Amino acid sequence: MWRRNHKDYFTRLIKIASYYTILCQACFGYSPQCEQVLHIVTNKGVGTMVIVADPDVLEEVLRAEGKYPQRDKLFSPKRKWFFDHTGIPAGVIQEGEGWKQQRVAISKQALPRNVNSYIEGLNPIYTRFSDHLRSVRNEDGLIENITSLSRKLAMEATGKFVFDADLDLLVNPKEEDIKFLDKVDQLFEGMGRLAYELPLFKIYKNNLYHFYLDALQGSYDHSSKYANRLQEKLERGESSEVQGMLEQWLREKKMSTKEAVAMSATMFTAGIHTTAYQSTYLLFELAKNPEVQERLYQEIQSVVGERPPTAQDLEAMPYLRGCIKESLRVRSVINLFSRVLKKDAVVHGYHVPAGVNLVYLSYTAAKSDKMFDEPSQFKPERWMRKDGPQQHPFSILPFGFGPRQCYGKRFAELEMKLLLVELARNFTLKTNKEDLKIVEKLIATVEEDVPLFLTDRN
Repeated sequence: MWRRNHKDYFTRLIKIASYYTILCQACFGYSPQCEQVLHIVTNKGVGTMVIVADPDVLEEVLRAEGKYPQRDKLFSPKRKWFFDHTGIPAGVIQEGEGWKQQRVAISKQALPRNVNSYIEGLNPIYTRFSDHLRSVRNEDGLIENITSLSRKLAMEATGKFVFDADLDLLVNPKEEDIKFLDKVDQLFEGMGRLAYELPLFKIYKNNLYHFYLDALQGSYDHSSKYANRLQEKLERGESSEVQGMLEQWLREKKMSTKEAVAMSATMFTAGIHTTAYQSTYLLFELAKNPEVQERLYQEIQSVVGERPPTAQDLEAMPYLRGCIKESLRVRSVINLFSRVLKKDAVVHGYHVPAGVNLVYLSYTAAKSDKMFDEPSQFKPERWMRKDGPQQHPFSILPFGFGPRQCYGKRFAELEMKLLLVELARNFTLKTNKEDLKIVEKLIATVEEDVPLFLTDRN
């Protein structure tokens, strides 16, 4: 009996291996011309996956979602296994009614009014960042690697959102904070391996098990230090004028203290990594397109001038929003989108039953000349209705859609808006690189230096 089950288990692992190989090839190896059904993969070990790059198909699937949308059948269960078997608080419940209840409990903090309340506290962070760039560039105006600075900036901003913490990683960094940034990188690399490697850690504690567990534990422990400092502050009867997310969750008591701290740790680590790399790609694209910079500069000057921007100012700058949207199309940290079908669907003539994992290749769609005019060009105006035809609303979904949309969407967008306002009105940006070498580690990361040349406007 044992031998039969043991054999069945390894047979299933082999089937999963082929499944992952096809997924990796489809996501990162197909040309932009592949715009229909790219692959239909079926086996008894892991079920069926349909890979598409058609926004009409994605729209039909997403608009038919039920109360509890399910992202995938591969990565989420393995991540859940780690939390179940290590005792580290999960932070985010992956699926089902538990996910829905948790999302409702934290929904208030992601509303526009709450997100915009942080602008006044964030503006000094971006001014400090601008001043720091002036001080560290060389005599030619060169910043050798903007990514390393973007990571520190993202940690400062996310720390303000989550813990109302005043961090200073640029001028007076603490060694423990720098080590934490390395743990965050390790965590996302581990999640990438978790998604695409065989789950042998369920049999024995292999390299992936120790690599991911070390990153998971290290990032949670460091985040908990900020949470503990905040709790001590509240016990003394102190409060902030604009409360961080954790303070709001603790006061509302819709979650236990343990759940709130775990959620804050998740928001902290996720917000740092994704926003840092997307900000790097945004600045890189601007540096390659001086005419875009000039139009953006003129819009900023006409609306804000040199004063700190407000929520109303940011809303009044459509070209600014277009720059961010276009950067998410040209080079996004998220290049695929997954859902488990809740009911039967027809995909390009194929009957696809409920329970199938549908994967949408947003990278392929974003590069399609059938969906975008001159897709290789960086054109923010394509997202402004008065300047051209409206794009398909489901062509790119870097933050997801509907109830399972990325919780941090508005926070990330706000960070990038404030960054652009501050840098575009103070500097002209240039780069001597034609392109970036991207490495997929669950999110698209760049492991080479990204140089920028900064010239003062005034």
